[in-house]
Amino acid sequence: MADGEKIYVGNGKEHVFPDGGRQVKIRLSLQDMEAHFEKYGWTTDAGKMYINLILSERREVDQYGNTHNLTIDTWKPQNASQSTQGASNGNGYQKREQSPSKPLSGSANGVPDFEDDDFAPDGVPVF
Repeated sequence: MADGEKIYVGNGKEHVFPDGGRQVKIRLSLQDMEAHFEKYGWTTDAGKMYINLILSERREVDQYGNTHNLTIDTWKPQNASQSTQGASNGNGYQKREQSPSKPLSGSANGVPDFEDDDFAPDGVPVF
């Protein structure tokens, strides 16, 4: 499969109600998603399996009345080692990276110790 090629795993039909409400009913293929899970999906420490999808509106309604397409989100960061996808801190949540600009200093109870150089001229904290 060529890079940038869309992986279609489903479609949807938009329904408009008399009161103006709208919804898109989608149909997806679990087999198509499963076939690409190893490359684009991830599992949490708790064993939950995830894969990101993109719901896009079609330019024209197809012969079956479908108004939307469902594709696998194949985007990955340029440098995969900087990605937090799949990396967790043991509690099932992804770990947030520290700001590269300036690490926070703090007291033992986790409250930051602010110094004069921690603020911009207008008094806004700079981290």
